[in-house]
Amino acid sequence: MVTIETSPGDTGQRRPRPASRRAWGIVVLLFLFFTLNFADKAAIGLASHQIRDNLGITAGQYGLLSSAFFWLFAVGAVTLTAVLRKISYTWGAGLLMVTWIVSMLPLTVQTSFGVLLACRIALGFFEGPTHALCQSIVADRFAPDKRATAGALVNAGSSVGPLVAAPVLTWVILTWSWHAAFAVSLRWVCCG
Repeated sequence: MVTIETSPGDTGQRRPRPASRRAWGIVVLLFLFFTLNFADKAAIGLASHQIRDNLGITAGQYGLLSSAFFWLFAVGAVTLTAVLRKISYTWGAGLLMVTWIVSMLPLTVQTSFGVLLACRIALGFFEGPTHALCQSIVADRFAPDKRATAGALVNAGSSVGPLVAAPVLTWVILTWSWHAAFAVSLRWVCCG
């Protein structure tokens, strides 16, 4: 929401007040939110060999697993966006983060192909509305002339996530296991 600053003798020309520190702090949090959103997707690709070996699955099954994230992505984007409009966008972001934790938690321990597949489908469904949600939060807090910059900073998280996650998660996978990569991703989601 843009606050309009007026003064006595105002000629009717209103200038939006500059964005507050709190609004820019929210942009930083949304950037981290978006960074984590894309970092968790990197984990499944980086761990592909270990996952295939550990679960004894074929290349075709792994392809099915990789694509499962997107099966309900669009459905989640449309339906959850409609639901999140009924509540605060800030609370919506928190709820999405909780669903990510719940859908990734089973991947931190020994699991089956079916559980991994179900978790990827659920994660895709709940990540669907993330972009629209983040941009709605930005639009609520910035004047039109500042929205593009704030929105671009948030979107930068989609590039920074894999950039940072790739070397860190590769090291974790090679040092411990693919389950540890999801545990580290959860740690980032929970504690930033």
